[in-house]
Amino acid sequence: MRCPECGTAMRRRKEQQYKYRESGLEHVVIVVAVHVCPKCGGTLPEIPNVKGLHAAIADRLCQKPTPLTGTEVRFLRKEMGMKARELADFLGVSPVTVSRWETGAERVGDITDRLVRCLYLFHRIQAGREVRPAQSFQRIREELSQIKRVRTPRPLLITIPGEAAISAKAARRHPA
Repeated sequence: MRCPECGTAMRRRKEQQYKYRESGLEHVVIVVAVHVCPKCGGTLPEIPNVKGLHAAIADRLCQKPTPLTGTEVRFLRKEMGMKARELADFLGVSPVTVSRWETGAERVGDITDRLVRCLYLFHRIQAGREVRPAQSFQRIREELSQIKRVRTPRPLLITIPGEAAISAKAARRHPA
């Protein structure tokens, strides 16, 4: 593998923690093999199952015990394959409001937070990724009732273990 910056052959390191900023979330840390350029120091993670990784991140966000941040709402929206306008239409708000949430200019309301989490669960069921939908509804009802009200939502620090665990967690949904 060649470095995309300088073209030098990269060296593969053993699994290590990598801040996965490519997800659009600042606080996601994954444990994967990382390729490092000996010349310019550039790094490139080896993520063989990006779809499974994103599903695992979305699951963790839906289980978060505090309100979602705007960037977390954006991540869930994109994971569901929705455009901002589609989410706005579904929630009965303007696309400008969705944009303000996602950029952090406006706080995501408590009801919107819960609706987005439920919408993601419906997405999982529709995509055939929920093995037992009835238990999933019960679990999400319990999780929603445990969300703590806070003045300023904070992003969730998510640490995802090695690739084998990502595949297993994406295959079955249960709290970590």
